[in-house]
Amino acid sequence: MARFMRMFFLVEASLAGLCYAVVAIAMISDVFAREFFNYSIYGVQRAAVLFVIATAYFGLGLATAQNQHLRPRFADGWTPQRYQPVVARIGDLLSAIAFATMGYFSFMMVKANYEWEETVPVILIPLWTVQWIMPYGFFSAAIRFVVFFARPDLKPSEQVAEQ
Repeated sequence: MARFMRMFFLVEASLAGLCYAVVAIAMISDVFAREFFNYSIYGVQRAAVLFVIATAYFGLGLATAQNQHLRPRFADGWTPQRYQPVVARIGDLLSAIAFATMGYFSFMMVKANYEWEETVPVILIPLWTVQWIMPYGFFSAAIRFVVFFARPDLKPSEQVAEQ
């Protein structure tokens, strides 16, 4: 399971890096074209935005994998210290359920847009081809939370930023 989690992380990190590189190349190309040829590359800004969104959804899984996602800390002291491991496991299970639910509904949205043949304005590609990242990102986080629930030893320790 630990090996699977490492490989899962490496694949997602590579894809996130690739998406971010595409954004950088697209924006640099567009600025270059405007500055030197007084011409903007049609649709490149919209495509860059879509790749930024993809990067963010890959980042959701990556943050979860490193236990660095945002979470409210106001209730951390509400239970005695001896119950904290149990509370953390229950939290992981509830998080898995929440992310799986969001994944399901986003999948249904993507499916509906596929059936309705919706397109992305300006670049005119099928909408579902860019929306697939939403259910992927949610299910990626859900899978990790299920693993953390089942195998707490695989969950990285949380590093709290100093105020």
